[in-house]
Amino acid sequence: GTSLALDKCEDFYSPNPDKIIVVAKLPSRRQIFVGTQVFDNTEDNLVPVGAVIKSYYSPQYDSAMIYAEIDKNYAKITNLAIKNENNCIKAEIIKNFDLT
Repeated sequence: GTSLALDKCEDFYSPNPDKIIVVAKLPSRRQIFVGTQVFDNTEDNLVPVGAVIKSYYSPQYDSAMIYAEIDKNYAKITNLAIKNENNCIKAEIIKNFDLT
């Protein structure tokens, strides 16, 4: 598995039982605003699944990272899409904090 220890980021668990927290790696260093909507990127049509709750720069990956709270029904997805100023950023999910 991927260790996030070097990022000094704590485990996040959602207080909402219908949601889970995922960590995703972005393709650039650009930070994403908290509250930005995230989408399931596995299908051709983008389905809104949650929102960014934290954004930071990771020296380990030399890229921006986000924590997103997403609907538990989408726990199996591997990629998120973030719409930002008319472009679509694809983020790879690298960790999934699940309560179960």
